[in-house]
Amino acid sequence: MARAIAVFVLLGLAALLAAWLADHPGDVAIDWQGWRIETSVAVAAIVLALMAFGLAAGYRFWLWLRRAPASITRARAAGRERRGYDALAEGLVAVAAGDVGEARRLAQRTEVLLGSPPLALLLSAQSAQLSGDEVATEHHFKAMLEKPETEFLGLRGLLVQASRQGDRQAALKYARRAHALKPQSPWLLDTLFSLQAEAGLWGEAEATLTAAQRQQTLDPALARRRRAVTLLGQAQDSERQGQARQAAKLAASAHDAAPDLVPAALMTARLAAAAGQARKASKTLERTWRETPHPELAATWLALWPGDDAARRLRRFRRLEEAQPEHRECRLALADLQVAARRFDQARQELDPLIAAAESQNALPETRICRLMASLEEAENGQSEIVRDWLVKIETAPPEATWGCHGCGRPVAEWTPNCSHCGAFDSLHWAPLGAHRVPTDAPPGSHRSFPAESGVAAPLTPAAPARPAPGGASERQQDKIDAGSPAE
Repeated sequence: MARAIAVFVLLGLAALLAAWLADHPGDVAIDWQGWRIETSVAVAAIVLALMAFGLAAGYRFWLWLRRAPASITRARAAGRERRGYDALAEGLVAVAAGDVGEARRLAQRTEVLLGSPPLALLLSAQSAQLSGDEVATEHHFKAMLEKPETEFLGLRGLLVQASRQGDRQAALKYARRAHALKPQSPWLLDTLFSLQAEAGLWGEAEATLTAAQRQQTLDPALARRRRAVTLLGQAQDSERQGQARQAAKLAASAHDAAPDLVPAALMTARLAAAAGQARKASKTLERTWRETPHPELAATWLALWPGDDAARRLRRFRRLEEAQPEHRECRLALADLQVAARRFDQARQELDPLIAAAESQNALPETRICRLMASLEEAENGQSEIVRDWLVKIETAPPEATWGCHGCGRPVAEWTPNCSHCGAFDSLHWAPLGAHRVPTDAPPGSHRSFPAESGVAAPLTPAAPARPAPGGASERQQDKIDAGSPAE
């Protein structure tokens, strides 16, 4: 619009000038080197205008000749860059589609056209990774470390590659360096914590966990669980170093953070009992028993009173029975105590529903039940055909529950914060032998990303029907009186 107005203004001025010259005619004479030129003022003005136009056109042509090489070079570079970014975009699509050959071809074309810009390095690294060329992948990711804008991407790629290769030390090194660049990255905090925990660096892991909680990137329940396992790992280290008081303090903190963590309760109770604090030990075990009944809890709780006879132990166990009367672990522990106290009918009342529940699924009772039934029959009737039948069933019965890793699927003798076979953090749970594998539809590495079960001796068969009271009202009342206080 402004240009059109300027053109009209110039045309108006030219018209005014032409009119003025027409109203004021005159002559122009030029004498030069013996030559004389005479013309009118109007013609002289037109000649001067043409000369000015010619000079301007010549000057612009000279400028174009001077700038032409640079302009041509810039145009070619722009076209090259455009083709390079087109190849880069197509290469990223090929990587996403899993087309190894096309991704490699486009990565090479991108490098030729663009050189080594950040995205070209990323495409080259991903195409090499897609083709399984670990050496080239590492080379490209390390090249990205030299540029500030791609350093974090390079570290992430190297971290993932080191994790896939099982090189935990290298992965931890890259994770620490990446954390220094992006300390608030949620995935990096989670990865760094896992690597620190798997390396047994409990102090560093706890600091990383605190940072993740501060960023509110973790579910509160998961954070408490991880903190409990981390504190328990520190407690075990302190105990191995002979620092019993520090170990007891850390174990108690772990128990407070996750009352359902059976190993934390066991260690807290054991250290408290060793320090002469039997009441604290019993309260700790009872609290966890209410959350997750477990055979080791019952055994450790009864061991607090080593002088008890079989009848006294049975009466004392009523405290735990009242907390979880229908749980299978309560039934099994109670049946074992009743056999020892020679209360055979009451022991059968505990075991029969568990046997019936297994038979309803066309399965044998688990090994532990078969062993208890064999002990019961032998204690009541001596060696007999029934005892031998139960002992034979042990050979084919489902195995007893044990600690095992749901990452690698292998059993372990005792619970530790990291699996002793694969090193996975908090991957041990209590289940029958052979039931520790991660489901086939679980995402890869799920045993490293999510907390393990809390050591619950969960019912392996449908809940048994409620049992009748072991005795009359007077017997139950007398049992409660004889059970006494946990401080006894």
